[in-house]
Amino acid sequence: MKFIDGADVLTAKNEKVGSIDRVVLEPRSKEVTHLIVRKGLLLKEDKVIPMDAVDHVADEKVFLKESINDLNDFPLFEETEYILADEGHELEKIEEGSTQFARPAYWYPIHGYGGLSHVPFAPAPLYYAATQRNIPEDTVPLKEGAKVISSDGENVGNIEEVLVDPKQDRATHIIIEEGIFFPDKKLLPTIWLTNVLEDEVHLAMKSSTLEKLPEYEKQP
Repeated sequence: MKFIDGADVLTAKNEKVGSIDRVVLEPRSKEVTHLIVRKGLLLKEDKVIPMDAVDHVADEKVFLKESINDLNDFPLFEETEYILADEGHELEKIEEGSTQFARPAYWYPIHGYGGLSHVPFAPAPLYYAATQRNIPEDTVPLKEGAKVISSDGENVGNIEEVLVDPKQDRATHIIIEEGIFFPDKKLLPTIWLTNVLEDEVHLAMKSSTLEKLPEYEKQP
């Protein structure tokens, strides 16, 4: 199976759900546990869809199983909760004016010279935003388009596709799109990956070794 950045995700009835945004990968085993589907016609927010909900991939489109009835059952990729600062956050670490925090003001109306005016009555409690991602621990939501870094520190390209063994749900290869460093596409096995981050992956091979790889040609 090939998961391509921006590829359509459809129901068994050929209704477009959204599009592929990320592949959730367990860095050590290279197991693909979930897909992050970008909101679309049927999804109002980005959702986390487990691999066992995927039926097949055809014509670079991802089809969900017929048994999937309610897309709202899938969890949101990110959820933000506002928590009182004195309920689990050290006040001395809070920086006033930070966009991470919000302190609404209470204003008390009074009648006086010149008509109705307002004076501050009491400050509201200070809250901070806590964002949770609904993916398994020790997994990485790898962006397709993430940088690929060789062992000698060269940015050799960006991930265009992730190839997954459908029997084991394990990423076997990545395809690097052509760019400044390589004028053509390259197919790299995931066993060469030494570190997987959200925005970049690191390889065990030097850029000079990668240059010798043949051009990847998409199979019909």
